[in-house]
Amino acid sequence: MTQTGGLVILYAWLIFAGLLAVLAYLLLRHEQDPLHDLDRPGPDGEVPADTKPAPASREDTPNTDRP
Repeated sequence: MTQTGGLVILYAWLIFAGLLAVLAYLLLRHEQDPLHDLDRPGPDGEVPADTKPAPASREDTPNTDRP
């Protein structure tokens, strides 16, 4: 064993702890509900292409049955 052997092992443990911390963060972070993202518009206000348009309200459509 060389004189810097202890320091090399210390650095190896620090790198291992750092990688373990990153892995724990990625696995344990609180992810947002994907269905909640459907309520929000895109970054430029566009509606995603695979969604249906909102139905029109009854006040917007003319009713020929009423006088």
